[in-house]
Amino acid sequence: VLKHKIQELDKHYYYYDLTFMTRALNGVVTRRALFEAIHKIEKVKLEEGWGNLTKILDYLTAILPSKAFIHSTNDLNTTNVLIPLVVHLSLNKNKFPSENSLLHAIHWLYAAHIWSRYTSQTDQRLEFDLSLVAKDENPWHDLCEQIIDQRGRIEVKGSDLEGRWIQHPLYRMTYMLSKSKGAVDWFNGVPLGVVSGKSYQIHYHHIFPTSRLYENGYDPDNLLHRSIVNEIANRAFLTAETNLELSNELPEKYFPEVEERYPGALTRQFIPMEPMLWKIENYKDFLEARRNLIALKINEYMDSLITEPVVAHEKSIAELIHLKESAT
Repeated sequence: VLKHKIQELDKHYYYYDLTFMTRALNGVVTRRALFEAIHKIEKVKLEEGWGNLTKILDYLTAILPSKAFIHSTNDLNTTNVLIPLVVHLSLNKNKFPSENSLLHAIHWLYAAHIWSRYTSQTDQRLEFDLSLVAKDENPWHDLCEQIIDQRGRIEVKGSDLEGRWIQHPLYRMTYMLSKSKGAVDWFNGVPLGVVSGKSYQIHYHHIFPTSRLYENGYDPDNLLHRSIVNEIANRAFLTAETNLELSNELPEKYFPEVEERYPGALTRQFIPMEPMLWKIENYKDFLEARRNLIALKINEYMDSLITEPVVAHEKSIAELIHLKESAT
């Protein structure tokens, strides 16, 4: 039964292994993360929990692409960050009780993903976090406090991206953020996140081609140099077709063409717009500027998820009449 559901969700680009399914079922039935909690649960309760879990996973598959810009489990470094959401939903009739709750959950999800909340001590951290979920209708603030206790902060700094490769969670966060801004492929206009055939799968494009950088003083056998050449700030999200088409063109040549064809496409992938930074001799300055820009946009976006909107008070017609005319 578990494998059948795995295959069904995989068709929608959400792949969950048996470990995740068992952990999620455990969370729904026992509100716990430790597997031994489920050993003595009666079959009827497991089946009831499984019925709820299937609805929750279908709900997440429907809502995560449009609200969190997570179009696939490939957008996450680990699916464990979804477990607290699953348990929270099981306590709220399998859905988020409000838009506010959803946005706060997404804010926490991003933070947990960026700061690798569950890449070590997974069972212990999940066990504690699920205890917070189980006792609070809105656990997201307390869950964020746990990340701050672990990492010291939630906001991202430009230095956090320095030397980081595409395996780092900040890379996937940058991809999700680009999708939230309506980013498109630079040469065919296809929106990021659209999955349609091999030609339009996302490639991790080097903005400054590696071959040109290695010709200009960087040594491929030097680990530090390879980190500089391959770091997140030198990567963009393009479809396979475009990535192959660009080959080893330098950005000072193709960036103006991109901006002419699709105005705003560069800024939606956080490219610094000073043309001097597009020259290969200014590569390090480009990296620093783009790191800071990515960090700034991540923080702004995450803050927007939990900032309460200011509601302007509109006076009724009767109130306006009562106030009589003024100088304005």
